Amino acid sequence: MRQCAKRAGLDPSVIRTHNGRSTKAMDYLEHQALHPEDGITDVIISECFGWTSLDSIKHYRDHNNQVIAKHIMGKLHVKSGNRDD
Repeated sequence: MRQCAKRAGLDPSVIRTHNGRSTKAMDYLEHQALHPEDGITDVIISECFGWTSLDSIKHYRDHNNQVIAKHIMGKLHVKSGNRDD
C-alpha cells in the first residue's frame, strides 16, 4: 500500500496500514457483545486474524468502545434489577 501511495505522489510515511484490520477487529468484538447467540468466540476471532495467541485480542478489547461499554452496562443493570430503558 505504501508503494502505491508513493507512486501516486503521496507521502508513504503517513499511510497507516493497520486501520482496516483494527476496524474489523472492533466490528467482530461489537458483534460478539451485541449478538452472543451467534457464537463468535475469541478463538474464532483469533483464527480470522491469524493470531497464535488469544492475548492478541486484549489490545482491542481494552480499547474504549462505547457500543460494547453500553451493552455491558445494560447487562449489569438487568442483573441488579436497575435497568432504566
